Amino acid sequence: MKLSLALRLSSVSVAVAASMMATSVSAQSLEDRIHQLESQIGQMETVAGQGAGGSVELYGSLRPKLNYTNTDPATGSDNSTTDVQDALSRVGIRAKTDIGNGWHAAARGEWQVAIDGDGSFGLPRLAYVELGNESFGTVAYGRQWTAFYNTVGELTDIANHRASPFGYDAIASFRVDNLVTYRNDFGPLNIQLDTQFDGKGEGDSEAANSDGLDRYTIAAGLNLGALRLGAAYEERVIAGADNNELIGLAASYKVGDLYLAATWVDRDSGNSSDQTSVDLAASYGLGNGLTVQSVISDVDDSNNANDTDSYYFAVQKQLNDQVRVWTDLRFSEVGRTASTDVVEASIGLRYDFSLSL
Repeated sequence: MKLSLALRLSSVSVAVAASMMATSVSAQSLEDRIHQLESQIGQMETVAGQGAGGSVELYGSLRPKLNYTNTDPATGSDNSTTDVQDALSRVGIRAKTDIGNGWHAAARGEWQVAIDGDGSFGLPRLAYVELGNESFGTVAYGRQWTAFYNTVGELTDIANHRASPFGYDAIASFRVDNLVTYRNDFGPLNIQLDTQFDGKGEGDSEAANSDGLDRYTIAAGLNLGALRLGAAYEERVIAGADNNELIGLAASYKVGDLYLAATWVDRDSGNSSDQTSVDLAASYGLGNGLTVQSVISDVDDSNNANDTDSYYFAVQKQLNDQVRVWTDLRFSEVGRTASTDVVEASIGLRYDFSLSL
């Protein structure tokens, strides 16, 4: 008997909740838990569900790595650490349904997995609902990828590293909560408009304009096949201070197995420090799933202590559609006058999965 969309979602929710409470029910046998889930699902099948139809996908990407870091400060002795770290592991669920007449609705939730710790679910990465039309575009509410990342940052985000792309990471945003976004495509041209209403006031830890708009972004991308171009402008409204303004430009070019990309971001923080970043990325496929990658990043900060130069090199092997392994090396120099040198080396594993429910 096919479960309705609502029943399938409920089943997944039950399974996730059960796994997260595993520590408190360790005395309960696996067989008992299976019987309990079957009983709950059976009860739900007897109730008329809402939202039947559509598609649901459970997906994830687990990315542990063994990492060695050596830090050599300008003064004092250097130190090194070896640790199992996480390269942004995540688990998520996507649902989509066709409303008719060219309209659709979709929902998505995605959470970090603390694979470098106890393996528990961490902070949410994405959580939004959208309503879209083939001609009129898509409107979405919630925590989403920003227009700035989709048109600028994404082009140089090729490294298996939680800070990739490195220069962009120091200045601009990836995912933001309390967003209202609009997206649409006009042939090769795609646009995205972001507005943020986070409701935080001056008394909160993150001062903002609690009475209205806290952030807006206007971004456009041009996809010409092998060549992609992107541009974005963002302004953040800060209560009692000058607004932050960001401008970003990006370009990428792919021919055969060669991929080249560059991003430039400038941030004007008003009375505080101003920053400019550049990321240059390249990758080349050698055949049999083997790829070499390199990213060069530079961050210029009016506060010289935050200036950073970074050089990243990696070799990646794709074993099949789901599994890849990689090894990488990153050199960083932080600060201009009294710099700190950081060397990182890692060996990582990545397993991607997707299941239609």
